[in-house]
Amino acid sequence: MHRPNQKPSGKLLTAGLVLSVSLGLSACGYQLRGTNSDYHMPESVQIFADNEVLLQATVDALHNADVATSQAKFVSELSSEMVAMDAVRIVNTSSNEEAVIFNSSGTATHWRYTLSTQVILGLGDNAKTINLSEQQQIDLSGASSTANDRIITAAWEELYQRLAQRILGAIGS
Repeated sequence: MHRPNQKPSGKLLTAGLVLSVSLGLSACGYQLRGTNSDYHMPESVQIFADNEVLLQATVDALHNADVATSQAKFVSELSSEMVAMDAVRIVNTSSNEEAVIFNSSGTATHWRYTLSTQVILGLGDNAKTINLSEQQQIDLSGASSTANDRIITAAWEELYQRLAQRILGAIGS
């Protein structure tokens, strides 16, 4: 029942607060993605990667999921006796940056950064290949070159972390 002299209800205040918190969290990149307990992870994984940064991000993610890792320097070091899902090869890793929006003077203001890789789970006939890619578009129009460098570095770090989490999901699926 509406009363003309009554102040806005607590429901409106609560809704505004929920909306503000949601927008604030999404603006800083926070997303609900589940936890590592959602995966059925092996006890240990033998891993090879052609990209050192992605290898380290993946190893860190595996350790956080309580999975022991051994790293192979070369693909040939992966044991042919491994169980199908215990050998992980991360290959054909590539990164790309592309200007996507330009200002009136022709200077790029928005860039898209893409990190792609191929994950091969297992060895031989039991191998399963998964293509993964993560991308992020950032606006560099309003910051100094020093700030832009920090923004770009943070964007790449986030892409490596997100791709490592996707690799973790592939291993645990």
